[in-house]
Amino acid sequence: MSRLTSQNTPAPGAEELGVELDEHIAFVRDAMAGIAAKLELPPAE
Repeated sequence: MSRLTSQNTPAPGAEELGVELDEHIAFVRDAMAGIAAKLELPPAE
């Protein structure tokens, strides 16, 4: 993440994309789930 971007404010990014925050979060979550092993994330419960 960019040093100039706060990790605590995802809303402006979603707004720039023209989508609702919940929709954006779900999209990113689902995209990351598809590559969880490559990202070395723990399995979803």
